[in-house]
Amino acid sequence: MKTFYKRKNQPHFQGIGAAFCVTVTCHDAVPRAIVEALQEERRQALAEIEANSTIKDKLMARAELHIQFEEKLEALLHADSVQEHPFKKSAAAQIVLDQIKKYDGQYYHLCAACVMSNHIHFLVDFSMQVPVDWDGSAEIEHYVNLDKVVGYIKGGSSYEVNKQTGRTGTLWSYGCYDRYIRSEKHFHHAMWYILNNPVKAKLVKSWEDYPYVYAREG
Repeated sequence: MKTFYKRKNQPHFQGIGAAFCVTVTCHDAVPRAIVEALQEERRQALAEIEANSTIKDKLMARAELHIQFEEKLEALLHADSVQEHPFKKSAAAQIVLDQIKKYDGQYYHLCAACVMSNHIHFLVDFSMQVPVDWDGSAEIEHYVNLDKVVGYIKGGSSYEVNKQTGRTGTLWSYGCYDRYIRSEKHFHHAMWYILNNPVKAKLVKSWEDYPYVYAREG
């Protein structure tokens, strides 16, 4: 079954039934040239890790590099700027959170989500779409991958946000930034990274006080 998809003409891995930490930004949240420069920097660093035979734990080195990329991107997203912050309006933020929750139990288990002023984070587990007797290679009928689901979230929320707030034009940037969850430790790191986003931005003292955050019980 297909697990590699093209994104900006680059092969992109999306494991079947995997869990992902996803970030989606508004259309002008970060200038594209800056994002592309960060991505190129990451690609070169990853290549250096693979080529360096003295690095014993390459999996850990790659994980640390991805965390550094996320931190740099997050700093740019929270920087004061003249760019639009559509989700500062409560109606818009609630629409987006509801749209993420809409597909919980249909395409994925939603584990955590957070709507910030110009971007969103969510942690989703796609294992519910995989039959218990799946052999790991056969085609799964009607399987909906991450890219399609992100498209559903962006499409539905874009229309409703524009309608309810009176804004016009493009809401979301192209694509998304996603991380394949490798382990239980990585899962918990991603979950708390998402939940603590409004705390890190100094909007609240506790994530539980932020109205546009979701955490799955249990």
